[in-house]
Amino acid sequence: MAQVVEGGTVHFTVVAKNVAGRIVPDKGITASATGGLVTVADDGSAGVFTAGAVDGTFDIVATDGKLTSAALPVVVTADNTPASLEIVAA
Repeated sequence: MAQVVEGGTVHFTVVAKNVAGRIVPDKGITASATGGLVTVADDGSAGVFTAGAVDGTFDIVATDGKLTSAALPVVVTADNTPASLEIVAA
């Protein structure tokens, strides 16, 4: 599980493993996610999830066209940090 503030990013790598559990090379890897945008390199490296402006728990899932990963849950929390002040008429 990963946690990020809305609009923040989570970096990840997708690894392929053989039957013995050793990491092996793979290609054609793509990823998808709810609640934000996700990109990943063809070999599973350089994965980035950018959270949207909605809080909640969302899943990142990867596939190489034959195998599909288990979901990586990402908890996106609201950004409650003041960034500016504004005076508004009452």
